[in-house]
Amino acid sequence: MKVSATTPNIQSVSDLAQIVEAVLDAVGARRERLALALPDLAITTAVFPSRGRAPERELKKELASILPYALVEARCDFWRGRHDEVLAAAIREMVALQYEQIVEAVECRLAWVDAVSLSRIPSWSTRPARKGELDVCLQLYSGHYCLTVFREGELVDARTKLRTAGDAELVCREVLRVPALHDSADSDAQDSIDSVSLFGADAACVAAALEDSSRVRAIRIETDDEDRHLESSIETLLARGSP
Repeated sequence: MKVSATTPNIQSVSDLAQIVEAVLDAVGARRERLALALPDLAITTAVFPSRGRAPERELKKELASILPYALVEARCDFWRGRHDEVLAAAIREMVALQYEQIVEAVECRLAWVDAVSLSRIPSWSTRPARKGELDVCLQLYSGHYCLTVFREGELVDARTKLRTAGDAELVCREVLRVPALHDSADSDAQDSIDSVSLFGADAACVAAALEDSSRVRAIRIETDDEDRHLESSIETLLARGSP
């Protein structure tokens, strides 16, 4: 299996279905409804400010400009935040179908479908925020990381970037670029970040690199374990109940 936004991800649907079936048997979940957490690297995302009331056809036109394939080949979804921002996400139809075929092959029904890291954003967006506050949530995995930025509680950025082992300093530098990319309304805080929350692989290493900078006011390690973070994302999907 090789995760990609443009090409098929699964070499053998039948082989992977057998593995999934064995796992479902082990936990007694055969023929149940399944929440499908899609890999981050299979998804293309964009954040559109002040578009909360825009119809989907207009949002799709904006999203089309950054897609690595034709819009007609995309399956799109849009989350509208409380500050009129819109988080747009797209997956290529042929990629999505492979994952859905796994669910069908194990004789289960499909419930919630979301990207692993995007699933956390709606709950984060409800947290109270102060005027001028700039907050970063960093979800770390062995081969990539997801950087989510809130300014005064408004989602202003959601990006996925590739990473390699031992690159904590490089990840740190990307985090420290956030104030320059998303200017705070508070001129006294334009070069600083109010908080960075870290989740997943190498969180402690990245935190140590950030602590060497005086530009981050608060650093929180939520979990330093990738598997536990993945489990938490799935639990977030399951907590939504029935769609």
